[in-house]
Amino acid sequence: MVMLALQWGGGEYPWNSATVIGLFVGFAVTMAAFICWECYMGDQAMVPIVLLRGRSTMLGIAFAFLFLGSFVIPVYYLPEWFQIVKSASPIRSGVMLLPSVCTQIFGSLVCGILAKHLRYYNTWLFVGSAFLCIANGLYTTFTVSSPSAAWIGYQIFQGLGCGFAAQIPLLTVQFALKNRPRYVPIGIATVLFTQYFGSAVMQSIGGAIFQNELKRQLQDQASLDNAQIEMLLNAGTLRVREVSVQAFPDHLADIIAAYNKSITTIFYLPIAGSALAFILVSGIPWVNTRSPQKDDMHYTEETDDLQSDKKTAV
Repeated sequence: MVMLALQWGGGEYPWNSATVIGLFVGFAVTMAAFICWECYMGDQAMVPIVLLRGRSTMLGIAFAFLFLGSFVIPVYYLPEWFQIVKSASPIRSGVMLLPSVCTQIFGSLVCGILAKHLRYYNTWLFVGSAFLCIANGLYTTFTVSSPSAAWIGYQIFQGLGCGFAAQIPLLTVQFALKNRPRYVPIGIATVLFTQYFGSAVMQSIGGAIFQNELKRQLQDQASLDNAQIEMLLNAGTLRVREVSVQAFPDHLADIIAAYNKSITTIFYLPIAGSALAFILVSGIPWVNTRSPQKDDMHYTEETDDLQSDKKTAV
């Protein structure tokens, strides 16, 4: 419901419409009911509350939500920028993403090799979120005349950031739950869910920002009326230049500048997300992966078994 509200708000329906407000209210009520039910079920819930008792798992899950959500925004909108602003074909825009893809693979390999020697996972989370935040900040400086060196170099930060930190929340949760193996699969599944859910939510918010900003820029900067704006929006990414040349060639430069401004505005969202993820890392305990783990959840397997038996008896 929340993603429908974000997608429709400002586009299909105004933000103050009953449909959009109803979707937000419905999401809030449903989420509150879900949380209450999970608390009532305790350790037998679909997402056991016990997973949120330790800082490592709780903050690792929150980091996964914010980090991957901040990563998918440039993954989706960089090809849009390449195709509209740089007039690249879909295949060409895919090739132009290779700096990010290659450095992401390289970063993952480096992280996998060095992680066991550094002993602390926190380092990778700090560096990865910092690199991703820097990359998104640099993307906001894009202009119509940005050279190849700019978008290639900026993607290196993005790829390394994702390669360094994307998989670390999974390792953090596994390490935090290693003395409670029954919760390891649930912990991994929860991290994966929050990663994809965060991606979907951030993408919906980014889409709403793009649609509203684009309409405003086309009106203010390109001086287009509502009918002309709808014509461009219906044309799609591939035909923006074609439709502009055919319908209003005198406004082509302003239209491209409006699209550039709208796309770069979106990157402020992942800046905030990755910066918040960086801050959350400071709350994750620094635990040496080679030393015996200290329990930060304040319970044991025996205690958990006793609680489960009591719950079953009730």
